[in-house]
Order: sequence, then structure tokens, then C-alpha cells
Amino acid sequence: MNTATNEALIGQDGSRLDLSTPALVIDMPTFKSNLRSGQDIIANNGVGLRPHIKAHRCLEIAKLQMKLGAKGISCATLEEAEALAAGEITKLLITKPVTEPAEIERLGQLNNKLEDLMVVVESIDQLEGLKTAARAVSKKFRLLIEVDIEGKGSGVSTIEEGLALTKAIAEAPELRFFGLQGYSHAVQHIAKTTERRKASHAQIKLLKDLKKAIKDQKIPVRVTSGSATGTHLIDMEAATYNDIQLGSYCFMDAAYQAIHLKLWGKIPYHPALFIYTRVIEGGDAGTVKLDAGSKSLPADAGAPTVHSGAPSDSRYEALDEDSGQLVLPEGAEAPEVGSLVALTAPSCAATVALYDQFHCVRDDKLAAIWQISVTGSKA
Repeated sequence: MNTATNEALIGQDGSRLDLSTPALVIDMPTFKSNLRSGQDIIANNGVGLRPHIKAHRCLEIAKLQMKLGAKGISCATLEEAEALAAGEITKLLITKPVTEPAEIERLGQLNNKLEDLMVVVESIDQLEGLKTAARAVSKKFRLLIEVDIEGKGSGVSTIEEGLALTKAIAEAPELRFFGLQGYSHAVQHIAKTTERRKASHAQIKLLKDLKKAIKDQKIPVRVTSGSATGTHLIDMEAATYNDIQLGSYCFMDAAYQAIHLKLWGKIPYHPALFIYTRVIEGGDAGTVKLDAGSKSLPADAGAPTVHSGAPSDSRYEALDEDSGQLVLPEGAEAPEVGSLVALTAPSCAATVALYDQFHCVRDDKLAAIWQISVTGSKA
């Protein structure tokens, strides 16, 4: 993709259709509507929104989320937290433990700089390094305990383990027990709402029971964080979380479009992230070749869907790193060579990891180019 060519298009009439491809594109009206919907839904349920950076990895977007009322930003790694802090976002949650000695020292320095940093821990073994780092800067760490609601072996898996870790944190003068985190990836994409609700609520029970057990010990649980785009509407019914980590809601990728996600009969979020690609060659037997291959679309995240420029029931297949093809439905008219095809991202997090920039479009214009500058885990 010719980055300089696209930068020259900013603000020009019709520039949306003239982008050099493949390009990662945000439809700004839909995107901003998604941000407002997520913030309003969470706030109207009396809980806080702490969006996860993994969906977009973009400082500009994180700032928009904070401006709309998010109580902070979630991130998976120390590197992501440092990048956000450098961008003047001061309220952060690191959702995975930081365990390397050199990183723990950096974590202490970051904690000393920030207004509000929370860190997740999984075991008592992780506390000694945090104590040392906290003493070095004379500022306590605010800790959340990871609760293994998914049964994958990360975090505490019983009430007894949770209470022991809670007491170890509460008794350490360098540390401050702040709450719990419980997240399950497995339930996010269960298609039927009734099945998704049953599975998610069954997993949340451990989190709810541990929260009660800790409170029974007269220890306050200030934050209970977790959930995600696929389950937040039903998880809030369980009245356990007060801190929701939405991620993909801002873009609504093809994976989340495939599940039943409605509030009062309406879909709250709509597709806003697209891969713009061009037809570079007409094909035989109902196919056309595109300039977007495996370097532009994640291979292990499912297939993208066609949003515009070709029949919606066309099927995308990667051919090599730089090209792919659309298999058109029988009898469909093929798009012309040079025409633009917009594909909906199959998974926003996996797709964003392949790019350096977002191209922000409004109406027929390229409005801005935002850097994807927050580095870290692709998980």
C-alpha cells in the first residue's frame, strides 16, 4: 500500500474510493455510534466501562473512549500500558500478570507515574516481586486477582485459593487488594443467546461466590472486572461485574455479527471496520482476484464477509501473501477489474495486528489516518 498516496487524499471529495489498497478502513459515523452505544448501555446499567485495547491498539481511539466516559482502559501487557501512559492516559488495568523481574521494575516506575493503575495477579508466588518494586518507589500496587472461571488453569480456581491470595495481598503493606477479574473467551461466540447466557452465568458463579466470601471476611471488593462484547448484555443480569471490558463493540467484526446480540430487539453495534481491496484480475468459473492476501487478512480468524462492491454471498479465499480471490455465487455478475471491494474484518483484533494505520472515512472522503501504535500481545 502506498501510504504517501493515501495521506495526500485526506479531505478530498471522493477520496474514499481512491484509496491505495489493501487498506484498513474505519467508517467513522458507524464507529462513533458504536462507541456511544457501548458507553450508554454500560452506564445505564450502573456499572463502569473499561474498554480493552486489543481490539484496536490505537491511542486516538482510546482517547475517544475516555472522552465518552470510560473509567479507564484495559490492556494485556506492560508495553501496551507504557504506550498508553506516554499518550497521557492515566487510568489503566493490565489484565495479565507481569512476572519478569526487569518488567516488574518498570511496572513499579509506571505505577509511580500514573493516577490509577491496577494489575492482575494469579498466585501468591507473584507477590514478592511486586512488593520489592512497590517499596522502591514508595507506592502501593492496586491488585486484582484473576479468577479462573473458564477452567484453563490461569488464576485461582477455588474459594479457598482466592481467600488465601486475598489475605496475602491485604496483609502486605506494599500491596492493596482491589478486587477480582474473571474473563472467559469460550462463551463469547456461542450463537444462541439462551445457550450463551446459561454457559456464561454458570462460569460467573465462581466469581460471584468468591466475591461474597471475601466480603464475609470484611475485606472490600472495589472492582469486579471482566466480561466482553459477546456476553456483556447478559452478564450484567447476574449483577456481579461492576467493570466491563468491552473490546470488539467499537468495530463489530464478522465473528460477532454471527451471534444473536440484541438489546430490546435492536442490534446495538454495527460493522465499522473494513479491508478495502481491489479487483486486479478477472477469473474463470465465477472468481475474481483481489490484491488482499494473507498479509492483509488473518489466516486463523475465519473468512471475512463482503460488505460492498461484490455480491454479499461471495466467498473469500486467500491465494498467497499478496492476493486472494472471491468465489462468486452462481450466475452473479463479476465486479470489474480496478473496482473496490470492502470486506468486513473477520476478527478485529487479529486483523488490526496486521496493519500500521487506520484510514478513517466519512461520507465520500478520507477524513484522517490514525496510527496503530500501541504494541503488545495479539491475544
